[in-house]
Amino acid sequence: MKNRFFTILGVLLFITLLSAYGIYSYRNRMIQAQKTNKQYEEYRNIEILGTELISMVNKTIDTNIKNGIERDANHYFVDNGNNTITIYVKFIYKDDIKTLRMEDIEKSGTEAFVKTYSTASFKCTQIQYHTKTKNVKSLVFEEISEIIN
Repeated sequence: MKNRFFTILGVLLFITLLSAYGIYSYRNRMIQAQKTNKQYEEYRNIEILGTELISMVNKTIDTNIKNGIERDANHYFVDNGNNTITIYVKFIYKDDIKTLRMEDIEKSGTEAFVKTYSTASFKCTQIQYHTKTKNVKSLVFEEISEIIN
C-alpha cells in the first residue's frame, strides 16, 4: 500500500516538474522572440547609415546560423516558418531599383559594401512576420536618394 502511494506520488511529482519546465521554456522562448522583434522594429521608418545596415545584416546572418537555419544550393537561408530572418535591400542603380538579399551582400563581402555604401542612407520600409510564431520574418530596407536641386 505504501509503495503504491509513493509510486503515484513520484509519478505526479515528475509530471508536475515536467510541466513546469515546459512552461518555463515556452515563456523564455516567447520573451526572447519579443526581444528580437523589438530590436528589429526599432528600425521601422527611420534612416540609418550603410555601416549600421551592414552590422544588422551580419547580426541577422549570425542569428540564422545560431538557430540552425539551413541554406539552399544558392546559399540562401531556407525559410523554416518559425525563426528565419531575411533582410532585403533595395539599391538605387542608375534609373532603376535593384533588390538584393542579405546573402548576396555576404557573398560580395562586407568590406565592398562598406566601401561603397557606408555613408548612404537607408530606411526600413517593411517588416513581415511569420504567421505561426509572430517572429520577424523579413525586413526591407530602401536606399534613400539624395535629390540635388
